[in-house]
Amino acid sequence: MRPAMDCAAIRRYLDLLIDDELDPRDRLDADAHMDACAACRALVRREEELRQLLRSRLDVPAAPARLRGAILAALDAEVQSSRPSLWDRFIEFGAPALLTAAIATVIVWPFGAPVSADAQSPVTTAGPVASRSIATETSASAGSVASSSEVALASHATPVNRPAISVPRPVVGVASDRRSITMASLRSLPVDVPGSETEIQAYLGTEVPFEIRSSLPDVSGVQLLGARVVEVDGRTGVLLAYEVEGRRVAAIQTMATSDDKDSPELVVAREGVASTGRFVRDDILHTVIADLDPAALARLLGP
Repeated sequence: MRPAMDCAAIRRYLDLLIDDELDPRDRLDADAHMDACAACRALVRREEELRQLLRSRLDVPAAPARLRGAILAALDAEVQSSRPSLWDRFIEFGAPALLTAAIATVIVWPFGAPVSADAQSPVTTAGPVASRSIATETSASAGSVASSSEVALASHATPVNRPAISVPRPVVGVASDRRSITMASLRSLPVDVPGSETEIQAYLGTEVPFEIRSSLPDVSGVQLLGARVVEVDGRTGVLLAYEVEGRRVAAIQTMATSDDKDSPELVVAREGVASTGRFVRDDILHTVIADLDPAALARLLGP
């Protein structure tokens, strides 16, 4: 024989009761108990009113306008053509699959020659490498820049319209993870806008909440290849792709947080076979990932 529903059981199963998820027999027992217990009826009523109030204060989740438009357009097309041709089916299902496979191939294929031996060996410098405050760290202490290190270096390509890349946050402090992050940064991704700083600002300036300016100095040997919009830790930013004397360099720009502004000076760190540099300028956080040794990157980013 099942135990009778009492006040303690009502409190214990309150969530299931309100969400109507109780077993039918238990629900009958609960209703019978509440018919005779004013305290339990009041408890359930208060909880229901509280939940209704909370729901009324929350924004109703809605699909992005672009997604809604695509769905409506697809429905209209389906109604107008109840028996689509084989070509239409290919465009709808086959082409995206082929495009995805092509993008995956581009991402996993290295864009150039392997990193030279000097980029993999520790660098020893005799004295400061730049007049501004510079701290050269090891991989184990490079957590402040690791969150952006997995963004791949962009390659020169025809501009295309594509969604911004979502950058996952890595697990910091594990050597294998840091190495995979660094290797990912040495892969090729196409840019949305090839060209100069002026052209990039003209095309992508409305996509980010700041003015896009080059992270690297305008000196001989530094070539800006292009840029694309990225997402880093929930912030919309831009990735600038460079070639510096035959080596790939990527600079990620996002709005600096208060924590970023607490340490605006240049910090250079080794990230596996590459180097990263981090600094804040004009309220913009710059994270530079380079196929260079730390000393060379520090000289490049120094005043």
